[in-house]
Amino acid sequence: MQKDYRIEGYDVNFMRNISKNIRKYREAAKLSRKDLANMVGVSEDYIKKVEIYLGAKGLSLKTLYKLSLVLDIHIDNFFND
Repeated sequence: MQKDYRIEGYDVNFMRNISKNIRKYREAAKLSRKDLANMVGVSEDYIKKVEIYLGAKGLSLKTLYKLSLVLDIHIDNFFND
């Protein structure tokens, strides 16, 4: 039997922080969702979903890395409160 190592509420808060920070750094860079999406190679709708938490759940590490490059920040910044 596989053990469940998740902590109650951990995944929700973790993903919320990533979503919140993507939006924060996009706005700080004065980029629209459309501009960021084009630079990263995803759709504007995808960026919108990620920023409102629903899409962050399926956000790949590769896309997160591309976001950090485009926004010129260290990838760790997405995980901070």
